[in-house]
Amino acid sequence: DRRSAGAVANDGVIEAKSAMHLSQTNFASSHITTTSYEGNVLLSGEIDSEASKQKATEIVKSINEVNKVYNEPAVQANSSLTTRMNDSITASKVRAALLDNKQVTLTSIKVVVDRGICYLLGTVTQTEAEIISKIASRVPGVVQVVRLFTMSTPEELEKRQLIDSKLQQNEAAEVTEGTTEENGKLTSEEGATEEVSVSPVKL
Repeated sequence: DRRSAGAVANDGVIEAKSAMHLSQTNFASSHITTTSYEGNVLLSGEIDSEASKQKATEIVKSINEVNKVYNEPAVQANSSLTTRMNDSITASKVRAALLDNKQVTLTSIKVVVDRGICYLLGTVTQTEAEIISKIASRVPGVVQVVRLFTMSTPEELEKRQLIDSKLQQNEAAEVTEGTTEENGKLTSEEGATEEVSVSPVKL
């Protein structure tokens, strides 16, 4: 995953808070899916009106750590359970197709499918964006591909990886600092012991 451990955790919190806040307001009867990647949140699904659609965006924007909201719900009746099941199958097929391609990394993106529309989020290079979009568009069941990528260069991605690796090393050093090994266990100084997840371009 190209996100740091902290970003992955933040995205999980954002998704949970978004779903909770929306369910506690007037959107409990709507079908809204929330997906976050590095604080960029996709709202997809179905909603009852343009006013509700705008309100949902405002609610999610108010959540801490949210950078941007892609407001994509369709103003229409909720999709059927059959449609949602088919969408889930289609999303799995897209992920499988991406996993088979050695030029892209599946863990660098998120795939969401609603009513056959395939939304792609993540941080990628221009070359990766083109490859991923083409692969997704060829999967049976995909009727449209919407790219919500954050574009980056290979050099920027490599720099990010080095920074994240350094941060992880520092965190690991902090965890082990002040501990000593004793009889196959880690003993802290206190004596406690411990057994050793772009501007949108629609195609």
